[in-house]
Amino acid sequence: MRYFIFLILISCTTVVVNQPPGHVVASQNHVENGKKQLEKGHCKQAIEQFNKAIEKDPTNFQAYYWRGVAYGMCGDCDDAIKSLEISFKYKPSEIWDSRIQIAMDLCKSGKKGKGKKDKSDFSITFKWLWE
Repeated sequence: MRYFIFLILISCTTVVVNQPPGHVVASQNHVENGKKQLEKGHCKQAIEQFNKAIEKDPTNFQAYYWRGVAYGMCGDCDDAIKSLEISFKYKPSEIWDSRIQIAMDLCKSGKKGKGKKDKSDFSITFKWLWE
């Protein structure tokens, strides 16, 4: 019976492999700083913060998701799509599927030249992505 309960507890928890607690907290702090930069429209500074978050915790779903949004706001849809695809791997629940898919579709529709897209398209949807 104890073995069965132990298996249930293990299956219901998220395990961060080899991540010291301080790295997880630092990663989340970088995500919050990046989101503040995005709110101000500073997408390059935001990307730097999200990259730092990923360095601290390579499984931080939010860091990949928001980095994808930031790349989209900068007009770099190729990198946005790459980050958003990685965020699918680490997403905490199915609730995020539509949000990630909308961001990806926005970049895929109407790319200009070498993966660049008009920033205004992404900014229009940004408020919805933020909530």
